[in-house]
Amino acid sequence: MDTPVTFDWKIRLPDVLGVLRRDYAGRFPQLASAALETLLERLRDDLPEDFLPALGQELESLGLALVERLDEDDSLNLYVVGAPHSQRLLDALAAQGHNARTLRQENAPEGARAALPAAAPAGLAPASAYIFLEHAEHLAPGLAIARLPGEDSRDLLDLRQWPRLQRLPDGAEETQGALLCRASSADGLHAWVRMTRSGSPYAWLHRSRDLASLTPELPPLPLPPAQSLRQRRTPELAIGLAGDDLLLADRGLFFLYPGFAQGNDEPRLLFDVPQARRSIENPPAVFTTPDQRVCLLSRGQFFEWREARIQPLPFPVGKDLPADPAQPTSAAPGTIVWLERETLCEGRLDSGEIRSHSLDGLAEGPYLKLQALDGGWLLLAPWLEPHRSRDLAQLWHLESGRALRIRYSELDLEGGLQHWAELPDGRIVVGDHCLLYTLRAHETGRNLVCRLLLEKKKKKKTKTLRKIRT
Repeated sequence: MDTPVTFDWKIRLPDVLGVLRRDYAGRFPQLASAALETLLERLRDDLPEDFLPALGQELESLGLALVERLDEDDSLNLYVVGAPHSQRLLDALAAQGHNARTLRQENAPEGARAALPAAAPAGLAPASAYIFLEHAEHLAPGLAIARLPGEDSRDLLDLRQWPRLQRLPDGAEETQGALLCRASSADGLHAWVRMTRSGSPYAWLHRSRDLASLTPELPPLPLPPAQSLRQRRTPELAIGLAGDDLLLADRGLFFLYPGFAQGNDEPRLLFDVPQARRSIENPPAVFTTPDQRVCLLSRGQFFEWREARIQPLPFPVGKDLPADPAQPTSAAPGTIVWLERETLCEGRLDSGEIRSHSLDGLAEGPYLKLQALDGGWLLLAPWLEPHRSRDLAQLWHLESGRALRIRYSELDLEGGLQHWAELPDGRIVVGDHCLLYTLRAHETGRNLVCRLLLEKKKKKKTKTLRKIRT
């Protein structure tokens, strides 16, 4: 019996096929078949769990069998034999104490060709349509902080005349650090937090109503608030506007800046969230629903700012969801959504009902971003250079049940889809960590008639996890 050809579990199809052709071509000239070139073209970037059944099925159509010896480690141990001899090999491996299987596509007719995904659609634009901007951070509609090519510092840029970019005044040099969080109100007040370059104070809180430059109306306020210093840990800040007031979360502490819109700079400690009895890794959040309900997350617990008080929301805790909610936001009245491991969770504010939605075709949960868009849409996108066999992003509309896929071949963004920001004229700026590109209005999910989103994705059936009466 031959020795298997061994591969690392992260191997890709071009390497597997190349080695199999080298080692077995003398005995099996079918390995030079042009049919395998189509397989190679369609599944070039897929993971072994995705391409091995298809490779085995295609070899079966050529009169061969692909057998895998299942060992306890992560390696892949493969044999190629003539199809009539595959059972003999399986029996021999079993006699030696090995588990093994013939790799083929489930429910495929015997000897059938492999079922392959459709060819990837063409890209939306040539490389010349992309603009190189490093580490862009969107501060307000049409405004971003980014580093231009050849520049050492990051500037405040006006994107509203895209692709023409314009530098804007950006305040004192000491306040020009990384953007940590931001918030905007319906009446045009903008607030944001930027780190300092010196580290003392840790960050500055700014406010402005001037979208022409976002020049702060008043001197920035140092952060964290004095009461936070007793936490003796690096601040984790989040902000949200509630009428004329501003709510600020720093880890487990909630602060209120009453009359923030009128210039008040004296925070008041509202609430110290009790420590959770489980490991919590995700930072706090403050966000607003489309019906203007202000919600907060800290230490794995959800709250609402209602009747001038921090009030807990009726969601189950402990062994039930949520365990460690991440990136909460809202795209529909009375409802919030968040990520929980490999799941998108949807919570009803008044009833406490939670529904879960499986995520397929995307990167693992810790590497996803969740962003609410106009019209009830949600953007789910990997932020850590996801594998090209996965979707670049997906757009979900929970109310209608629609889910739309964005494939890698449609946007040339090696680092994933890290930016999706709407310009005042309706165009959308998308990008990864260094490239940005604009989609025309008819290419956005908002109008549902787009070249970008060609393929609908059927979502799995949702289920109610738990309902709590209030």
